[in-house]
Amino acid sequence: QSYSNEYTGEVLIPEKVAYNGDTYSVTSIGEGAFYGCSSLMNINIPNSVTNIGEGAFFDCSGLTSIIIPNSITNIKSCTFYGCSSLANVNIPSSVTSIGESAFSSCSSLTNITIPNSVTSIGDGVFQDCKNLTNIILPNSVTSIGNYMFRNCSRLTNIDIPSTVKSIGWGAFSDCSSLTSITLPNSVTSIGGGAFAHCSSLTNINIPNSVTNVGKNAFSYCSNLTNITIPSSVTSIGEGAFSDCTSLTSITLPNSVTNIESYTFAYCSSLTNIILPNCVTNIGKEAFSYCTNLTSINIPNSVMNIGEGAFQYCSNITNITIPNSVTSIEDYIFYGCSSLTNITIPNSVISIGGWVFHDTNWWNNQPDGLIYMDCYLLGYKGDKPTGEITIKDGTKIIGGEAFWDCSNITSITIPNSV
Repeated sequence: QSYSNEYTGEVLIPEKVAYNGDTYSVTSIGEGAFYGCSSLMNINIPNSVTNIGEGAFFDCSGLTSIIIPNSITNIKSCTFYGCSSLANVNIPSSVTSIGESAFSSCSSLTNITIPNSVTSIGDGVFQDCKNLTNIILPNSVTSIGNYMFRNCSRLTNIDIPSTVKSIGWGAFSDCSSLTSITLPNSVTSIGGGAFAHCSSLTNINIPNSVTNVGKNAFSYCSNLTNITIPSSVTSIGEGAFSDCTSLTSITLPNSVTNIESYTFAYCSSLTNIILPNCVTNIGKEAFSYCTNLTSINIPNSVMNIGEGAFQYCSNITNITIPNSVTSIEDYIFYGCSSLTNITIPNSVISIGGWVFHDTNWWNNQPDGLIYMDCYLLGYKGDKPTGEITIKDGTKIIGGEAFWDCSNITSITIPNSV
């Protein structure tokens, strides 16, 4: 039963209670027992208690200290969630597991030591502990759970023990004071958004043991300047480095064959990137808005370039599309305002819409139908009207070539198409 706001100040839980002439040992604190007791300041739990229920002290915003007895082996989910005045807590060596969100939103908690007895730590355990500056993780821990330290905005560094194999989704996301982190060689996977919005992170070492970098893993790390991805990595998720606005260079290993959508989007300081010869796919908007990228070599291994892959890369001056590419998607080079030299190979059998619009090459073409070799790309200037004849030798008509041309009455298409 919950007694919200009934308990104030200091509460002493007795080891034994008498009822109807019988004496009973107090062994358990029920789920949500002190839920919302915002005036409860401290509580003394006797050694007779072996179980504390989920959310037992949930949102006890006035609780400043608590002693967890050695009789407790499991700190359950949400036990101290929202205890915003709790500045210090000692976890005894009897504890083997800490449940999901157990200390989440304990915004006054500054440091905590987890004993070696703990082998399991649930998701979001220290999420939103905004004053946490120091934490010691034991060698008994094998994984960093999802959102475990999310929004611990004063955490500057953390030592991850060599037993940890995986970093969960959003584990350190929004840790805006985290400047550096060393991942041990035991780590094989970095989860999605694991370090997203770590705006003070300048450097990170990805060990050779890592095979997977998750979706948005380092997105919005605005002070990350460079990163080397080891040859052990075979998969980099969507948007993994998007909006890393200080990233100037990156080296991709030969083990990476697919550059997912938005991987480097909005990396506005990126000047150079080398794509390995094994890359077969460049995803949607993979390099969009990389405004300082001056050139990129697309290897012959690339078979597909996704929609808007290089759109608004305003400093790219020339591009060569390899013979391995058969299809050019919509908007690939849209807004590349410095692009003057473009080579489309004969292997291309389809071209999307608005591919070269607002490039230097496009803007220097005369008004009318715009051709590039045997490709009809669209029109420039006033919308074509009446009867239209496509010139002989044209093989491909681009997508959206006659978009919104409601006054065309007929089109003559040559046999070459």
